[in-house]
Amino acid sequence: MGKRPLVIFLIGFFLAGCGKSATAVSTEPAVVPPTATLVPTSTPTATYTSVPTPVETAIPFGKERTRILEIMSGYGVMDWGKLSDSYWNTIGGQIERYGVARRILALELHGDNYYMYDGGYAMTPEAFESQMRWLLEHDYHFVTGPELVGHVEGWLELPARSVILTTDSGNTSMGSLPRMIQLSHQLEEEFGFAPHFLSFIWTNRMGNDESTQCVNDRCWDTFREALESGYFSFGTHTESHADFGEMTYKAGLEDLLQSRREIQENLGVVVYGIAWPFERCPEWMDRLPESGFVFAFGGWSRGLAQCYTYKEDNLAMCLPRLFPPNPDGTSGRPNGRTLVEMLGDAEESYQELPAP
Repeated sequence: MGKRPLVIFLIGFFLAGCGKSATAVSTEPAVVPPTATLVPTSTPTATYTSVPTPVETAIPFGKERTRILEIMSGYGVMDWGKLSDSYWNTIGGQIERYGVARRILALELHGDNYYMYDGGYAMTPEAFESQMRWLLEHDYHFVTGPELVGHVEGWLELPARSVILTTDSGNTSMGSLPRMIQLSHQLEEEFGFAPHFLSFIWTNRMGNDESTQCVNDRCWDTFREALESGYFSFGTHTESHADFGEMTYKAGLEDLLQSRREIQENLGVVVYGIAWPFERCPEWMDRLPESGFVFAFGGWSRGLAQCYTYKEDNLAMCLPRLFPPNPDGTSGRPNGRTLVEMLGDAEESYQELPAP
């Protein structure tokens, strides 16, 4: 991803200490002022001064961060905070405390306020804030887009106490997105960290002439604010929102590429993740990496006991998602489970279940 010369430059900049300005060091010899005695009165004795051997300081997750930097470069946004030593030392500390994630729970949101399936899948801003606060209070790591790639491909270790927050977005998100940005900023000030969301944009009816919701470029402006906040990584929820299980590879790929072009034209990023409409993963999904798409979310794509994103996942283009708890505190998928129970199942029961 990205042009190799740019990546090499950025990697060099990153490993040299991103964000720090270089300090010029003079190579001219020091000027020694003359003294009264110009000729020594005795023959000087040769002495040997040992030179300490340089000690290499290990960069935490150095190789992994280099790969993440390449993904960021191809995407078009360099998030230096998520490449910093501080960020990765925190992740390392969480791994020491909780162990390495073998599988991670992915939650499927539709913003912070929705009511579907007669309340079987619902959220309010108050319930949403309560859940985000709980995750922060209990030291959860929020997986970003590049980190998800590393987890699914198997080259990045993440803490067992991790969660993937996904949200399917579009022109109906004009109320949710500003609230989610504001809440994330508030939580970051309180906790020092904030949630991170993988937002998949349904690009149809996002233009000025396509929807009254989007006059004066309001819709794309809202997504630009979300991008600039740093709390969101973006993917596509397709252009048509059709049933891709019924589409040919050619038609489906054209739809996805059109959506990606619209996102790039309006946000300046090149997306590499998908959320399938109606959670229907097409038979031809494994051909998509050749076009730059490297992961995709379906829904109930595994049995409920295995509905998680695994390290080295063999279902990278149809990853499962569960529903976050409704305002009553229990989820509609899996029915009746609380957030604590779903997260506990992901962390504690892995050894009891066969790998997918």
